[in-house]
Amino acid sequence: MSHLKFWLDSFNRITWNDQAFSLRDSKPNEYMDLAGKAWRTLLTKYTLPDFVGEPIAFGSESSHDPNKEKILSVKNTNNIAVVTTQYLVPDGYSPIHEYHLIFQDGRWYLTQVYLADEGQLYPGL
Repeated sequence: MSHLKFWLDSFNRITWNDQAFSLRDSKPNEYMDLAGKAWRTLLTKYTLPDFVGEPIAFGSESSHDPNKEKILSVKNTNNIAVVTTQYLVPDGYSPIHEYHLIFQDGRWYLTQVYLADEGQLYPGL
């Protein structure tokens, strides 16, 4: 499953989050439009062409970072995979995420990223 680890490392949501958040101060009148456009561009790199995502959300710190996420499990059945990670925060809330992927046309695509909380899955992609 090293291909999934490589894929997760390449998913650069943290950079998008930081750039989107920095636009708040530098372009306060247009930052949501610019962040939305950048988010849609990012999604086209990692999701299937017909994917429709959730509304964008970002903050002062991304909750997705390959350097701070520990892979808890990888479940792979045929062309479907679920990678469960935990974002490690030393003295705070450490959310668990499930990355749902599909292998199609020779590569992995995200179908959703869920926040797993108290037995419920909340879409976040």
